[in-house]
Amino acid sequence: MTNDVNEEGTSPRRWIIFLLVGCGAVVGGLVAGATRLETIGYDCGSVFAPHSQPGIGLDRALIDEFCKDERGSRVAITWLLLLIGATLATISTFRLSRFSRISRIAVPSLPAQLRDLEELRDSGALTEKEFTAAKRRLLRDNEGNA
Repeated sequence: MTNDVNEEGTSPRRWIIFLLVGCGAVVGGLVAGATRLETIGYDCGSVFAPHSQPGIGLDRALIDEFCKDERGSRVAITWLLLLIGATLATISTFRLSRFSRISRIAVPSLPAQLRDLEELRDSGALTEKEFTAAKRRLLRDNEGNA
């Protein structure tokens, strides 16, 4: 990756790091949400697919309560990682799209271009009228660059 800068003078390297961190947070959130939870030896499912193993009477209520507690702490972490990751990835993608992808082509200086026009006129490739028009256009196009 190049160290190009955009119109604000910032480098894309920072936004690439933010994009990678954002993608990592999204993956972390997906893993945290999909990982099966276990409490006191019972399967509580996951944040995305919660369930409890069947129990009888008081055991079932106790297991359900433990599972809710386990899932509750994991739900916050899961959604926080997903939200932060998606936000970072979106902002970084937008910011990276603002960097120019224009290739760097060496443009001859104005005096060099004028000399080339004069050589074309002197060789007979351009008439005096064509030379004057091309010179005027060249000077007009380079007005703001001087």
